[in-house]
Amino acid sequence: VGKRGVGAFIKPAASKEEQERVQLGGWHRTLVNYNTLEAFLLACAVLINLAGIMFESGQFETDLPAYSAQRSFVTWVTILVIVASVIYFIVVFSVEVTQTACPERWNKEEDAASKAAKRKSRAFSVVALSHGAGSHAGGPDALAASGMESMEVNPI
Repeated sequence: VGKRGVGAFIKPAASKEEQERVQLGGWHRTLVNYNTLEAFLLACAVLINLAGIMFESGQFETDLPAYSAQRSFVTWVTILVIVASVIYFIVVFSVEVTQTACPERWNKEEDAASKAAKRKSRAFSVVALSHGAGSHAGGPDALAASGMESMEVNPI
């Protein structure tokens, strides 16, 4: 087994979110995650409110060159935040609409991601079994008791 021991070749069970990300493809699940959308739009709203407070403070009403540069900077940052939030919302909305309207297109991508995950799982089980995992230290019962993911035997 070597210096690392049996547990070095066995990965712990993945969390539910990690399993979903592997199964459903990754980028579009993270992009369309409603928690991510809410956090991004909330941060944009806070920045817009702060910019409004800065504009209403009266500091930018003078014609001094230093304040003019600050006013221009705050104005452009505010415009950038508004444009970025609108674009992000449109992208998320369009992805959701296309997932609902054309589920066969998204299912194809999910099937490809699922196949890739299965290939990775098979490769892992071959590596783990070739290094003797499961045959030492109590076998499969010890794996189950330790909370580790059970391994599949590759039939090939």
